[in-house]
Amino acid sequence: MEDLPAFRRYYNDHMHSKLRSFERIRWILLLKIVVAFITLIAISFFVLQAKLSAFILFLPIPYWAFYDYVKREIKQFKKKYKPIIVQGILDFINPDYCYYHDQFIAYDTFNRSGIFPVEPAIYKGEDYIMGKIGEVDFEMCELHLEHPSYVRSRLQKLFDGLFFHSKFSYSAKGRIIIIPRKRRQRFIGTLKNITRYGGYEVKGTGNSTFDSRFLVFAEPTVKFDEILTPEILESLNSYYTGSKKDVFASFVDDHFYLAVSEPYQLLDANIFRTNISFEIIQANYRELQVFMRIVEDFDNSH
Repeated sequence: MEDLPAFRRYYNDHMHSKLRSFERIRWILLLKIVVAFITLIAISFFVLQAKLSAFILFLPIPYWAFYDYVKREIKQFKKKYKPIIVQGILDFINPDYCYYHDQFIAYDTFNRSGIFPVEPAIYKGEDYIMGKIGEVDFEMCELHLEHPSYVRSRLQKLFDGLFFHSKFSYSAKGRIIIIPRKRRQRFIGTLKNITRYGGYEVKGTGNSTFDSRFLVFAEPTVKFDEILTPEILESLNSYYTGSKKDVFASFVDDHFYLAVSEPYQLLDANIFRTNISFEIIQANYRELQVFMRIVEDFDNSH
């Protein structure tokens, strides 16, 4: 459960000084970018004023080099920031949790969730977290998926957000798929996949608010009312209400999967404004706590 006063004290004692040091790095990076940009403009101005036609054709090259330089510097800056924040928050929640910035959930694990109807052309991620909640093993990360567009000859985003997987100790057989009602057309392939083998739409879960927001499809071998307990329904409802993000979930035998579309990258450092803000860190802390609480609710109700 959340303990914001204790987390505030922890932030002041263990994280604030590290963020202050990191803030100096951010200002140095901004200064480097500004100096490089001014130098680029000065070179362009000189070439144009001197009418050095032989060099004008090559002007795009330094602009491309500047873009590549800024992109690499920002990537390195964010890479250094993540361990400070993520590991700091995890040390407060549970020091036994593990964090690996450059790793992500295996594709086979993602694919077994059965949530997304196609195999992505691009599957990549970062910020892998793993641990144990009670007796329940879990893992989560950020994922970015792309797939060829059906109407345009280019890749389009299939999913960009957080993906969570846990394995429970109880025994079950079958699948349950949960998707937002407003995304039904986009996930027709997912629904066809489960109904092809006798799956059906659950018309009522006992929570009218949840039913108005989500579609639930289940295979005949699974007892959905034993898995979708009032606590689980309320947890998913509360998360949707607070975040306004698309939430997708599935239960496959004794595995639980949760995918949350993020309008921003969780825990990313900001380049153009300060990162020394307890409110920002608190929002990230709450985001991570939500997933832990869903697992706790499920585990306690079974």
